[in-house]
Amino acid sequence: MVKYPHCLRWLDCFYLRLGFIAWIGVVVSPCALSQESWQSHRSIRAAVEAFVLQGHDTDAGTEVIVGSIDKRLRLAECTSPLETFWPPAGRRTGNVSVGVACAGSTPWKIYVQARVAQYQPVAVLSRPVVSGEALSKKMLRFERADVTRLGKHYITDSTPLEGYRFKRSVSAGRKLQARMLEAPLFVRRGERVTIVSTMSGLRVHMAGEALADGSPGDIIRVRNASSSRIVQGEVVRKGLVKILN
Repeated sequence: MVKYPHCLRWLDCFYLRLGFIAWIGVVVSPCALSQESWQSHRSIRAAVEAFVLQGHDTDAGTEVIVGSIDKRLRLAECTSPLETFWPPAGRRTGNVSVGVACAGSTPWKIYVQARVAQYQPVAVLSRPVVSGEALSKKMLRFERADVTRLGKHYITDSTPLEGYRFKRSVSAGRKLQARMLEAPLFVRRGERVTIVSTMSGLRVHMAGEALADGSPGDIIRVRNASSSRIVQGEVVRKGLVKILN
């Protein structure tokens, strides 16, 4: 505490103390004013989140989680709006990196990590299945999952795969994957089939014999029953082969 031995009256002491405080203010304020204002990390993270969401449909289940920024990183407060951008050839979903730049009086640029999750209902086995069993909707339930973590190995619509058979036994609770299944044989070698040929807009149906097993989309050889001519065709559905022109 500062003492004022020569203060004879309380008013003199008051003004003396006031002058002392003012002097301290003159010394301290230049130092305080010299401190630079820093860009808040919250504003940077908010800019990243807004930028990522612009390119995704939030109604489709997209969620963005922006990573934290090192607390030790201090960037000058930007005198212009922050600029956000995707790095060249950067990912847009899953674990991503987003560039944030300031083009103001004190330019800077950083990259911020984020996770872009996309949630969709995916098919999950509600009971165990055995090898050779045919897929049906009764054995499935649908669960909301982040498909960016599943690669390409997930099913959102099982209808096109109904009737496909499991290559091996699979336990309950596993997410259904196309690679678990194999297409059923629509045509077997030696079976009678219908051969369809389209020429000049006309469709001609002929009886024939399959010379190989075939699933939908397979190209197999078939023999025309009347001419014995062997041609190649695509298996369209059970017992039907379309000749390739």
